[in-house]
Amino acid sequence: ARQKWRLASVLVPPINAANPEYGLIPQRPFAFGFALESDIDGLAVYAQDRIVLFDDLSVIVGGRWSRFDVSSAFSGDPITDAEDIIEDDFDYRVWQAGGTYALTPQYSFFGGYATGFDIENVAGSRDIDGAPLQPEESEQLEAGTRLDFGSLRSSVSGFRIRRKNLANDDPQNPGFSIQTGEVRAQDVEMEAEVAPVKSVRVQMGYAFLDNESTSSTNGDEGDAVPGVARHQANAFVRWFVPSTDLELRGGVYFVGDRAFSSARVDVAPGVAANELELDAYVTMDVGAAYTWSLFRLDAAVTNVTSTRYYTTENAFNNFAVLPGAPLQASLRLTATF
Repeated sequence: ARQKWRLASVLVPPINAANPEYGLIPQRPFAFGFALESDIDGLAVYAQDRIVLFDDLSVIVGGRWSRFDVSSAFSGDPITDAEDIIEDDFDYRVWQAGGTYALTPQYSFFGGYATGFDIENVAGSRDIDGAPLQPEESEQLEAGTRLDFGSLRSSVSGFRIRRKNLANDDPQNPGFSIQTGEVRAQDVEMEAEVAPVKSVRVQMGYAFLDNESTSSTNGDEGDAVPGVARHQANAFVRWFVPSTDLELRGGVYFVGDRAFSSARVDVAPGVAANELELDAYVTMDVGAAYTWSLFRLDAAVTNVTSTRYYTTENAFNNFAVLPGAPLQASLRLTATF
């Protein structure tokens, strides 16, 4: 995968988020900022096996080996191509193991453990000694139970996720990073699907997510992770119209309050970014589908009330938001052979 950016520096008056001034148009031509190019080539081998030990007990094990070759180039000149080249390569292995135990045909327990990694946030980066930053690491522990009576299915599960080796600001060397960051998340999820009558299916879900930065040199230790809601819920209904091939559906989705940012940056006089929260919001979707012969025609409308909401934007800075998608409509025709 190859990525390329050419960024410009634009001067604007001081910004007050509590009293924004709209309509400011920076004068062209914009001042050149920098050019950055990156190239990531990857190869991975994955193996997984499910083993039935007894009629009521099965396990699954898997592993993945990955190799990435990363090349990054930087230029501060608007004419000269990026030539300050940094090349790295990573070999990484991750594992997973899990199992399911059926107490009865309708009631079962499950659990698992998995590791992971991510190089996107560190690719091409160096510490003060010139050593490449290593991939971020993660591990997840999960346990839960399932209930299945045909017309009623439900599950409850708990997760604990830890991300470590995160890049933080180097307090001794501004402009460089050290990998001392760590984030912990604890999650409880509940899902249910019920068919009150043969032609109707109702799905519901709820998730509680307790997350925080447990180690950081950025000053945000103990803070919640920006953009992650502690409470999320949804409900979805499908109606298969009797004696027809028509399906009607609708859903409601709730996302609770979220931390806006972990940055200790004033976005208004006396108001720091890390003191703000993004408001909770509710969106609604509707749709219909008709099937005949080999074809399926599907119409969908998302965010039918055009609810205005915002999501965090952490790719380039830690104190910006993006508007959520407004009302959108789609029509899709598919054929199955």
